[in-house]
Amino acid sequence: MISLVIEQNLYASLEPNIREVLYICFPLTIEKGSASYPLPEDFKVRSEKSPEDWIKVGATEIYLDNTQETNYGQWKEIYSIEDLKNLVNHISVPTVVDFQSTNFDPVLLEQSIKNLPSLIPVTIVFDYKSLDTLLTLISLDLDLGIRVRNTQSITELLRNYTNLLKFNSEKLIPTVTLDQDSRFLMMAYSSRESVDLTIDTRYATYFSRSRSRLWKKGETSGNLQQITKIRMDCDRDTLVFYTTPLGPACHRGTYSCIGGKQLRYKDFFTRVQKRIINPDPNSYTQRLIKDPKLLSDKIAEESNEVINYTDKMNLVWEIADLTYFVSVLMIREGIRAKNVLRELKSRERN
Repeated sequence: MISLVIEQNLYASLEPNIREVLYICFPLTIEKGSASYPLPEDFKVRSEKSPEDWIKVGATEIYLDNTQETNYGQWKEIYSIEDLKNLVNHISVPTVVDFQSTNFDPVLLEQSIKNLPSLIPVTIVFDYKSLDTLLTLISLDLDLGIRVRNTQSITELLRNYTNLLKFNSEKLIPTVTLDQDSRFLMMAYSSRESVDLTIDTRYATYFSRSRSRLWKKGETSGNLQQITKIRMDCDRDTLVFYTTPLGPACHRGTYSCIGGKQLRYKDFFTRVQKRIINPDPNSYTQRLIKDPKLLSDKIAEESNEVINYTDKMNLVWEIADLTYFVSVLMIREGIRAKNVLRELKSRERN
C-alpha cells in the first residue's frame, strides 16, 4: 500500500480541489509539525525501551524513528539499514520505520529488506525525492509512506498517479467497485485514460472491452457512481473504487451484480442514530433517550428474555430486541460499533 504523509500546515495551504483529489487517491496521514508518524490513539508512546519489551506488555504497533537531532540541528541515523533488517525480523506486530530524511540509498534498502522472512507488515516512511526513486521503492512490495514537503511534489505525484499502477498486456487494470460501506457492487476494467477521467470528474469511468471504448457508468441509465476514494491493492495490479451509487449497479436493476443490498449492523445503527438526530416526538427511540430508567429497564428485561428463550426463533427475536436497546444506549453515550470491535480485537489470543 502507498500512503501520503503531509505536514498539517502544508495540507491546509492546498486548494480544496487538490485536498479532495489527494484524499481520493491516497490514504493520508496529517502530521502536526515534526511529529512522528501517527499511531492509534491508544498506543502513541516514545521510549528508549526495545520494541520487544513493548510487545511483551501489549503493544499493537511499533514506530521506529530512525533519526535523531544532533547538537548542530541536523539529523543522523540511529540504525543502519542492516540493523533495521535484523530488528524488524524480531518484531511480531505491524511496524513503521520512519527515515525522516532523504539521505538513504534506495538500492541499499532494496538489497537489505526485499527478502525479509518476516510476514509482519512493515511500513517504510521516506521523503519524496523524485518519481524515479518512488518507482524503485514500490518495486520492493513494501508498504510505503511517502512524506511530501511541498506542493511541487504533490503535483508531480498526482500527475503521475497511473504510473504507480501495473496494467496488463491489454493496457487495462481490473477494477472492483464497492459502496461507501465496502459492499461489493461490480467488477470492470479501467485504462489509464479512464482512471484519469474518474479522478478528474469524481464519477466512475471504465473501459468497455466489448465496445472498445471508455464507458462512464450510468451515462445512459443515470445510475452514476460518485467516487469517494480509490485504492490500489498490494501488488498495484488491481484498483478498488469506493463509491456512492446513485442507482443500481447491475443492468438487471439489482443493487449489485451479485444480488440485492444486504442489511448490515452499521445500516441498522445509522437508522437508529438518525431517529435520535432528527427527533420525532412520537418516536419510541426518543422516549428511551429522554428516560434513562426506561432504557435501563428494557435492557434488563430483554437480557432476561435472552437467557430464558424458548426456542431458536424466539432467541433470534429476543437478541434483536436486546440489540436495539443496547444500540440506543451506545448512541446516547457516544460509543460506536468500531469501539466495541476494537476492544474485542484487543482480547484476541494467538
